Amino acid sequence: MRTFKYEFSKLIKALIIIGIILCVAGFVLVFVQVFRTIYGSLPVPSTYEIIGQVIMFFVTIFLGILLVWLLVGSSYTVDKEYIITKFGFIKSKFKIADIVMIRVDRNTDRLSVQFNNDTYMIIVVNSFWHDDFVNAVMAANRNIQYVIESKEGPTKKSDS
Repeated sequence: MRTFKYEFSKLIKALIIIGIILCVAGFVLVFVQVFRTIYGSLPVPSTYEIIGQVIMFFVTIFLGILLVWLLVGSSYTVDKEYIITKFGFIKSKFKIADIVMIRVDRNTDRLSVQFNNDTYMIIVVNSFWHDDFVNAVMAANRNIQYVIESKEGPTKKSDS
């Protein structure tokens, strides 16, 4: 079994990190407000304000955990039968036996997997790991066609 880390774009990674920072800031603000209320420097809040603080408290914790999980827990795992994609809490399985072709486009640094029902998925891993990913998948199914596209045109790689 081999695991490959999902490669977020710089923009998406920055947005996730900003989201995490905003969650931490929201949590700290709610915590400070509750602390000041308890120790008497703020007037006693209304019921609506208490409900709002409780909701904000749990929302910031939930979203913060979700964003960290998305950033840290997104990956592809290749075992003997399946490619398992994990995108935060979302998990999917794809049978390796259903794969017809793997295409590496050197011009765009994209790795795509085509299945026998004419569907495909783009594998978003660091281009350094493309060959390792392809080798892990082809070790489970030798009947997969492997195509490398470059400026010179497509090249089929043989088993030799």
